[in-house]
Amino acid sequence: MQQLMRQKDITMEILIKHRKFKKVIMKRKILFYIIAGILSGILFIVLYKWFFNQPCKGPEKPDNVPRSAVWKGDCDDGQWIELVSMREDTCRFRIYQDYDGSLILDADFYYVDCENFRLTKDNWVEHIAYFGNNLELYDKSNPNKRCYLAPIYPPYYDAYSLVTVKE
Repeated sequence: MQQLMRQKDITMEILIKHRKFKKVIMKRKILFYIIAGILSGILFIVLYKWFFNQPCKGPEKPDNVPRSAVWKGDCDDGQWIELVSMREDTCRFRIYQDYDGSLILDADFYYVDCENFRLTKDNWVEHIAYFGNNLELYDKSNPNKRCYLAPIYPPYYDAYSLVTVKE
């Protein structure tokens, strides 16, 4: 009888240990899945940021676009922009079509809402964002304010207008 009681006690101990072991294993599995989920999420975010934040390369420069012209735009659209000259309050730029290099606009541009910000021959490439109807600028000293260059009309040449000024 004592032997039977002892076997029951041993069996109960084994069952209790087995249940505790199962609980430990279950907790470890849950912890593993939580960590794996967090790491997968972090990996997804890193890959997403890397894949979608790749810089866009401009198209191949057409032969008729001057060597000094630089590409400004995004992945879908943009123009070739050439600095012609700079004065104190105006800059002359030529804007060329991205796909065929045809001249779109040759004009002097004046600063709008730029306060003391001015382009120089050394920094204009990094501060011009793109050309819409104006030359949009990055003014790093005041990023929340829109600062841009507007064309002075009539321009030297405008592909979309019949009014141009001869040099």
